[in-house]
Amino acid sequence: MTSLRYKVVARGVRRLGHKEVFSMDTQRLLDWLGKHDQTHRSLPPKGFERRFLLEKRTIAGHSCYIIEPRGKARPGAPVILFLHGGGFVFEAWRAHWDAAAKMVERLGARLWFCNYPLLPGATLQSSSDMVLMTYAAMLEEHPAHDIRVVGDSAGAAQTLFLGHRISHGEGITGRSLSMPRMMAALSPGQSVVRDPSIRARMDAIVPVDAMLSTAILDTLNELMQLESLQAPYYACPLEGDFSAFPPLTVFCGTREIFLPQMDVFMAQIRNTGGQAELIIGEGMCHVWPYVPLAPECKAAFGLLLKKLSE
Repeated sequence: MTSLRYKVVARGVRRLGHKEVFSMDTQRLLDWLGKHDQTHRSLPPKGFERRFLLEKRTIAGHSCYIIEPRGKARPGAPVILFLHGGGFVFEAWRAHWDAAAKMVERLGARLWFCNYPLLPGATLQSSSDMVLMTYAAMLEEHPAHDIRVVGDSAGAAQTLFLGHRISHGEGITGRSLSMPRMMAALSPGQSVVRDPSIRARMDAIVPVDAMLSTAILDTLNELMQLESLQAPYYACPLEGDFSAFPPLTVFCGTREIFLPQMDVFMAQIRNTGGQAELIIGEGMCHVWPYVPLAPECKAAFGLLLKKLSE
C-alpha cells in the first residue's frame, strides 16, 4: 500500500503538466518545443559551483559536466555516467540534477552528466554517438571496472544503446570499448510495440500513469525516423542479445505505461545469458526513485545507491 505522502507527491507530479506534453501529437509537440527555451535546463542549477567541483567539457559539440565533491572524489568511489530522461526531446529537469547531486554527495563519486543532443534537432544516431564518445572519454581516465552507467526513461534507453553498441564491437577510431562494471536503467521502454496485446495493456495503464501517455510512443516513432536507423536496437533497445552486457539493475513502477514491456525485456535478458534484477515499485509512477519526499522513493533511491557502490 502506498504512503499518504507518496499520494500527495503523485498528485503534485500530475499538476506539473508532464502528461499533457507527453500526450501531444508530433506537430503539437514540435510547436511546443519551438516556443519553450530549454537551454537553462542543460546548465547546473544555481549553487552547484559552491557545492561541488565542476568541470565543463565539450564532446561532439555538446556539454558534459564532470561533478565531484569539493574535497575530490572518495578513493575507490564509483565513477558514474549519468544519462537523463526526457523522451529524447527534453533537457534535464531539476530532479535529474538533484539525483546526480545526491549520488556525488552520498557516494563520494565522480559523475559525468551527459547533455546528449535531442530530437528533432539531432538524430537518434548522433545522440547515441555523443553518449558513446563520452563513455570513451571516461575510459581514457578510468578503468571500465570503476564505471557505472545510470539512466532514466530516455536515458535508460541510451544506457541500453550504449551496451548494445559496445557488445557489437563499436568503438572510437577503431578501438573497441570495454563494458562498464554495471548498468542501472530506471523505467526503460521502447516506442516500437510489436505485440498488440502488450500495447493494449500499456493503454490500460494510461489513466493511472501520472506522467506519460502511450500517445508519446507514436509521436516518438515519427521523430526518430526509424526507417533511417541501421541498427535494430535503436528502435527496440529492450530486445536483442544481452550476453555481453554487465549486470543490469532495472526499476519500474506498476503505475507506468512501460510495465507490460518488462516481462519481454527480462525474458530477452535471461534467454541470451544476461544478468538482471527487476525492482518493481507497487503503485509507483515513472522514474519513481527520483521522486522526492515519499518514503518509498527514498528507499528505492537508497537501493540504487547501494547497487552503484557494489
